[in-house]
Amino acid sequence: MNKRGAFMSDIGIVLAVMLLFSIVIVVGYKVFTSYNDKWQLNPSIDTDSKAIVDTLHTRYVGLFDGIFMFVFALLAVMLFVSSAFIGTRPEFFFITVILAIFVIGISAVMSNVYNDVASNEQLNTSSSQFNFIPFIMDNLPSVALLFSAIVMVGLYVKIKGFV
Repeated sequence: MNKRGAFMSDIGIVLAVMLLFSIVIVVGYKVFTSYNDKWQLNPSIDTDSKAIVDTLHTRYVGLFDGIFMFVFALLAVMLFVSSAFIGTRPEFFFITVILAIFVIGISAVMSNVYNDVASNEQLNTSSSQFNFIPFIMDNLPSVALLFSAIVMVGLYVKIKGFV
């Protein structure tokens, strides 16, 4: 994924993956809630099936909230490791800072996109049941700043014998 001059584009890719993943989870919860409501109101379905679907609906938020945080942590580690294995020169630090400013600006737009989708009246989605997803996505510029710092540290951390 990384090439010598494209290390900051990885942050944009990670943020885009997080945005897409969070939107899919929140919209998926809306679809599953609608499905569960119709399933529970259908009189021809036995109570065991209704209980199973309701249990799955109840576990959806906790499961996918945890999966989102796991993916978030793995992507942060991936950014650090991939940037640590790039052979760079100290002159790239200033370019990294300039590019980080642009990435942080783009992450603010991504945060607003998530907020618009999560609070959409037509979809009637609500991300209020989730804990980690709204926290991360509402603070995406701070996350981008953290990822930029991880990349900058990773660029100059060279593990002896590995790089």
